[in-house]
Amino acid sequence: MHMLTRIETRERQEYGYRRLCADEATRSLGVSVGRTQRLPQKGFQHLFRQARRYRSLLDTGAAPSKSQLARNEEVSPRWVRQLLNLLHLAPEIIAQIDVPAGDAPPGVTGHDIRRIVRNRDHHAQLQAWAELTGRAVAKSGV
Repeated sequence: MHMLTRIETRERQEYGYRRLCADEATRSLGVSVGRTQRLPQKGFQHLFRQARRYRSLLDTGAAPSKSQLARNEEVSPRWVRQLLNLLHLAPEIIAQIDVPAGDAPPGVTGHDIRRIVRNRDHHAQLQAWAELTGRAVAKSGV
């Protein structure tokens, strides 16, 4: 495990203090700067929307790499990878979960989806989905 040097520790403390002062100043002025508090969203539709936006930024070159995209979006590189992996799900599964939260299959969690997407074989994904939801998925004519 990496031990912080005294200089690194001091820099982190100063950064935290500067951030605290900036937050207090903006709060007293009623101005919001920097990262805002996000409300939790239910379902998966917003995640697919974000994944498609990330894919578009990478494809157009607006973000040269996944790590740069993560820095720009103020999220971890792991989160970027997890979202982009959603786009590797079988289209039949995407059709069932890229819907408003109330229309999604009940009891399906993000952990379940990440477990399914680890396998890039669509046939295996469909089998895992059928086991998870208790219903088979009609294959599209791909």
